[in-house]
Amino acid sequence: MYSKGPLPWRLLAYLLKISPEVGKVRNVVRKRLMDEPRIKAGEKSLDHMLLTLHRAGFVVLDPLPPTPEEEERRREEEKKRRSEAEAQAHSLFPSLPAPPSAPPYSPVLATPTPALDNLLVFRGIHPLYGAYLIGQLGLADREERIQAFESVLEMPRPLLRYVRVPFGERPPGPLEQRLDPDLIHRGLIAAPLPPKGEDEEEEEDEWVERPPTLADKLRLLFDALYPDVTDVNTQSVWAANELLRFSGNFNLYVKTRDLVKQEGIVFRHLLRLILMVGEFLQVTPPDTTPDEWQGDLRDLSDRLTASCREVDPASTDEIIQLAHAADVVEGETAPPAP
Repeated sequence: MYSKGPLPWRLLAYLLKISPEVGKVRNVVRKRLMDEPRIKAGEKSLDHMLLTLHRAGFVVLDPLPPTPEEEERRREEEKKRRSEAEAQAHSLFPSLPAPPSAPPYSPVLATPTPALDNLLVFRGIHPLYGAYLIGQLGLADREERIQAFESVLEMPRPLLRYVRVPFGERPPGPLEQRLDPDLIHRGLIAAPLPPKGEDEEEEEDEWVERPPTLADKLRLLFDALYPDVTDVNTQSVWAANELLRFSGNFNLYVKTRDLVKQEGIVFRHLLRLILMVGEFLQVTPPDTTPDEWQGDLRDLSDRLTASCREVDPASTDEIIQLAHAADVVEGETAPPAP
C-alpha cells in the first residue's frame, strides 16, 4: 500500500468503499515513500482520478466539481485578473511578484455509487477498462467477447503477427455494428466506401487498407470517453478464437499456425484468459441476462480448460486454484472458480 508510484485505481476504489473522506486517501498518498515533489504530483493525480470516477458515475464528489463550461470561464477570468493585476503591480512596484492564482478544485468527499463495486471485481485488467467492457459486451457474440478479453492480456510484440485478427473472414458482429456508427459520428474511424459499380474495373495492384479490429474500436471509444486515463494497454489478439476453430486441439493449432516454438507463451496466455473469464463472470452486463452471460462464459472456460489440460494438467489445475485464492485487497471475497 505504501509503495512508490501513482495510487492504483483499484486501491483507490477500495479506500473509498471504506470511507468517502478524501482527506484519508490523501494521507495514504503521503505515506507512499516519495519525496515532496512526488507527493504533490500524487495528490494532483488523485484529484484527476476522482474527477474521472465522478464523471463516469462511480462516485459523487462533494463539493460538486465545476462543469467544463464553468472551468473554462474560470480560467479565462483568472487569466484576465492576473494580467490586470500584474500590469498594475508592475507599473507601481516593478519588484513585486505576480499575484497568486486561485486554488484549484479539490473535493472533500467522494461518496461511492453502486457502480464502484465493479472496479473491485477486476485484478488482471485495468479496473476502469474492465467496467467499460462490462457495459459493452452484453450485446456481443462469443467471438467478439473473446476478442475483447484477449485484447487486455499482454503478449510479446514479435508474436502478434502469428495471432493477427483475420481480415474479411467474418461479417461484423452485433457489437461492432453498434460501435461503428458512434465511432464514425465522433470522427474516430472513416465511413466505409460504397461498393464499386458493375462498370468500374478493379485494379490488380489496388492497395486495400486494413480496417481497425474490434479491439481497436473498443479502445478508440474508451479513449474518447476517458481522455485522462492513459495507463491502459490493449492490443489485438486472435489466439483463443483460432484455437476453438481447431475444436480446442492445442497441438494442431500451434503446428498449423507455426507457433510450436512459442507454444509456452500461447499456453500461458490461455491460462490467463481462463482467469480473466472468471473475473467477468461476477458481473452481468446490460443487454443480456445472467443466465445467458454466465452460461456462455462458463462454457468458454470449460472449453479452454479442457484444451489446456491436454497440454499440461498440473499447470492448468494450479492456475485454476488461483481463482479461489484470497484477494490482495483485504476484506474481499475471492472470485468464483471458472
